[in-house]
Amino acid sequence: MLLFVYNQKNPASSIRSYKLLTQSSSGPSLSPLRPPQWSTFWSLPLPLQARTIWYRLLHNRISCRSILHSRIPSEFPSPLCHICSTGEDTIDHFFFLCPPKLAVWLHILTSYINPLIRFVPSDVPHILRSIFRFQHTTSLRDPSLPLSDLSQEQVFACTLQGIWQIHWQS
Repeated sequence: MLLFVYNQKNPASSIRSYKLLTQSSSGPSLSPLRPPQWSTFWSLPLPLQARTIWYRLLHNRISCRSILHSRIPSEFPSPLCHICSTGEDTIDHFFFLCPPKLAVWLHILTSYINPLIRFVPSDVPHILRSIFRFQHTTSLRDPSLPLSDLSQEQVFACTLQGIWQIHWQS
């Protein structure tokens, strides 16, 4: 509940205070994608849960432990990843940098995207960010691989969904 007291002597001060209190804590809202990229995103045939997770990732609205710890420290006493305990569970760590999840991405990239590209673990987050932000002008996906009817974005979305589900089951 937001309690606001109007200041009759200085209404401008009251308005300014109200705006400060109701302002988004994350600053101005900038779209993470341009309109053509949004069109591509919404036109992809994806499971609803996969699209929702991807959408939340685009907007940095993922409930990772570092965020949960800052908001509910009694329920989440540590910001560390509960899977690997080696790093703070930021959004990047949650999806890409946690060692077991990074191993999943490396397997997916070599098995379903392109086995001829040597993916270096430190490059994986950058490659995945460029896929989920539609920054690749051409597909990296080799059409001779299994599930060739899926785009690299569909493979990405379904892997994202799998990582999300396994994370919250553990």
